[in-house]
Amino acid sequence: MEYNSKTYGTQKIKNDIDKNLYSFNHYLQREENQWNRKAKSLLIDSMLRGYIILPFVIDKRDKIGGIIEGKQRLSTLRDFLDNKLRMTNNMEPLVLDVVTVDEDGNTKDETKEFDISGKKFRQFDKELIDIITSYQFKFYEITDATDKEIVDNFIRLNAGKPLTNKQLRKTVASKEVSSEIASICNLPFMKDKLITKGQKKSAADIDAVIKTLLLISNKENGYEIKTFNVPDIQAFQIWYNDNQNEHVISQLTDAINELDKNIETISIKTTSIPFMLYAAYRTIEEDKDMTEFADKVKDFVTNYNNNTDYSALIKNGTSSNASIQARLDYWNELV
Repeated sequence: MEYNSKTYGTQKIKNDIDKNLYSFNHYLQREENQWNRKAKSLLIDSMLRGYIILPFVIDKRDKIGGIIEGKQRLSTLRDFLDNKLRMTNNMEPLVLDVVTVDEDGNTKDETKEFDISGKKFRQFDKELIDIITSYQFKFYEITDATDKEIVDNFIRLNAGKPLTNKQLRKTVASKEVSSEIASICNLPFMKDKLITKGQKKSAADIDAVIKTLLLISNKENGYEIKTFNVPDIQAFQIWYNDNQNEHVISQLTDAINELDKNIETISIKTTSIPFMLYAAYRTIEEDKDMTEFADKVKDFVTNYNNNTDYSALIKNGTSSNASIQARLDYWNELV
């Protein structure tokens, strides 16, 4: 692996972001807004106090740099400079030694206290704006590496961070598969109707798509489903890296887009999403009536709490082979 160590000022970083020279959608990274407003405010506060901020790691093998480490910091900086982020209340005042100039042009050193609570960037005093815009950040830019080296480095950088199993599944999928999954997750029905913002934060959309592909592969390729436990899901991902199917992705995309046309709003348990998407795929693949299937989905959602037959299928959990097979049978009947 080859990389460069660079130092960039805030203004250059903001200009490069505005020129779309950074990608906030690197296939290994989590969604934005993992931090709450307090954590974001503390980043800005750290800049003002001259504290050390960890370096950014950028995949610069292409012209557009993919953010491998530091996405939450960089997106926070971007939003603050765009005046979209307000500091939390009750921030500790900032005390600085400043040089003031009187009407006669005489300078004087004095200590000044600044209140930053509840303020946006453009509401800051000039002295604070100058500190923010002149802050220097450390960057490591990877210029030559294999995909495996990128993934290995990402895992080691995050070894002490509480990434969920769903988020760590990104490190198992190849770059190509990750791109396929991202394209499905970004379909309007997925991001605007099916998956909530909270679920997207925890990568529930990625998890649902991987499990959907597993269910489809069981039917189309005879891949043996074992369980939805982490080792079995990762084993499938490794298999799928070498067995991608463009036709399946195309048909699944069409199925999800058809659901979008036929379903205005939906609130469905995340454990049922892979089975619904699998059944929608089957509906398209077998040239069945999608409007009729969508009506069945609406009925399933509306009557979920009273559906004792379905509840019986998951009473002992949702990850076991028996539960998976039973729900497959149920949804196959709906197609």
